[in-house]
Amino acid sequence: AALFLILTSASRAVVIDPAKVGQNGVELAWGDYYKGGNKDGGRSKGNDNEKVLDYRYECLRTGLRDELSNAIFGDEKKKIHPSRILVVACHACQHLTDETLEIACSFGVHAAVMPCCQKDLTGGSWKAAGKSLGIGIGPLLDVLVAGKVMSWASGEKSGVSYQVRMKLIDRKITPQNRIILCKAEGLHESSSMASERIKAHEKLERAYKKAHSHPQSHSQSSRHKKTFAILKRESLCIKSAALGLAAGLLLSNLSRRRK
Repeated sequence: AALFLILTSASRAVVIDPAKVGQNGVELAWGDYYKGGNKDGGRSKGNDNEKVLDYRYECLRTGLRDELSNAIFGDEKKKIHPSRILVVACHACQHLTDETLEIACSFGVHAAVMPCCQKDLTGGSWKAAGKSLGIGIGPLLDVLVAGKVMSWASGEKSGVSYQVRMKLIDRKITPQNRIILCKAEGLHESSSMASERIKAHEKLERAYKKAHSHPQSHSQSSRHKKTFAILKRESLCIKSAALGLAAGLLLSNLSRRRK
């Protein structure tokens, strides 16, 4: 969170965690690099120009919802547009990845999560499928989570849709090296995706018609060739028969004359 404040234009970051760890060390290491840190261990009360790092010792399920609600719908003077909010979860264990993204999407904000300790909650069906496909349960469940965010319903109530990407960092840093990036876009912005989908469908239709027209035309061409060959053979047979008949009549006449 401190690095986000240092490296971006963000003015406030909130760490939500039930465990009271890391605050003093973060302040000691990074406090001088951003303005308005928590010096008293509680809520920062800096002025509007200060960069503030706050801590909320609370479960994600309640803390994140409350923070987003206050930021988007709270004090009129301090309201923040959802497009200016990013929810980040690092090593979100098991179902917390799903819940973090579910909450973020319900408010229409951007999100980036690094899943961890993935668990198949279906009783093992996906684990078995992954084994058959040669895919580990971690990567498989991460792809499924990304698919959920890409669904038509995600962000619909907030008037957004989501562009979802997956990035990998060096495995030497952590074996759980997949980051799911979810960018919220207004429905008018995502119309470009709909346009691309229409173009892709038209292209697919042309390819489909082309693929199914070639065998037919080839078949028709083959039939024409076969018919021509048959007619040609029949024509040769008729000519041969006529020549044979003429030769027979000629020989018959010559034979009578000699008699």
